[in-house]
Order: sequence, then structure tokens, then C-alpha cells
Amino acid sequence: MALSQFDGEFNPQNTGRPDGLDTLPDGDYTLTITRCELDEVQVRGGDVVDVVRWTYRTQTGQLVENTTWLRDSRACSMLGADLALLGFPTQTWTAAHGKPFSVALPEATHQLPGISFLATKSSYEKNGRVYHNLRIKGRAGAAPMPAPASKPAQQHMALPHEQLPF
Repeated sequence: MALSQFDGEFNPQNTGRPDGLDTLPDGDYTLTITRCELDEVQVRGGDVVDVVRWTYRTQTGQLVENTTWLRDSRACSMLGADLALLGFPTQTWTAAHGKPFSVALPEATHQLPGISFLATKSSYEKNGRVYHNLRIKGRAGAAPMPAPASKPAQQHMALPHEQLPF
């Protein structure tokens, strides 16, 4: 290996990479998506997990990276709920509607750069490790989304928080 080729430009303070979500204090933000792409990551044991890699720009100009891990149907459904808040018709991303999630998501990722949205960043500790979450609340400057046209209203029983499906 010829590492000496990097000696003249080596600068560990100038990586050119955006900061991680951990660099944002907990709170409310207006963010603009600058990059969004699907990728695969090989994890321990050799399994491959699909991920969505995001880069956001804060109102102060800071670039922040985040990764959504699509390990199971729950994670995919949570991503779909976030994308619905950004205006995507995710309720139609089923084989019954002609465009399954696996086809619609790659198309949507190409449309996300440039979208500004409101979000809340929060952190919590579990088993000695700190986790950071970004919850999308809706598009910035957009009127609240109308409820989708549906069947007549039905009575629903409220579920305890621990029984909610998301």
C-alpha cells in the first residue's frame, strides 16, 4: 500500500463530510433535504440491510447526515408515514394499487432533494448508548394536509400507547 501518496494533503480536520444528527441539540428545526438515496449495508453475520441515506441543510447552513435503516416492515411503515407527511401518496404504495413500496420508494427518493420540512430532533439513552431521532411534522410553509377521502367515519377505540402499531 502506498499511503505516502496522501502525505501532502492529509488533514484530519477537513473531511468534507456533513455532521451527524448527534450534533444537533434536541429541538424543532426547519430542514431542507439536499441528498436522499437508497443504499445497502452489510451488517454482522453477512446480512444486507437496505437504508435511506439523507443529508439535510439547517437554516444556519449546517449539513447533517442521517440514515434510516429498513430492517423490517415496521421501519418501512414508519418511513412511509414520514413520506406521507411530506406529501407522497404512500397509502397507494401497494400491489393492489399497481405500484408496490419496492417500486415507489426508489422513485420518491429522487424527488426528495429540495423539499423543506419541519421536524423535531430528540435523543434518549438506552443500555448506555445514546440514540437520536428525527420526527418529520410536515412540509415547511405548507397548509396542513387534508384527511384522505375515505369511507364514512367509524367509531374507533383508543389504544394504549404501548399497543400502537408504530
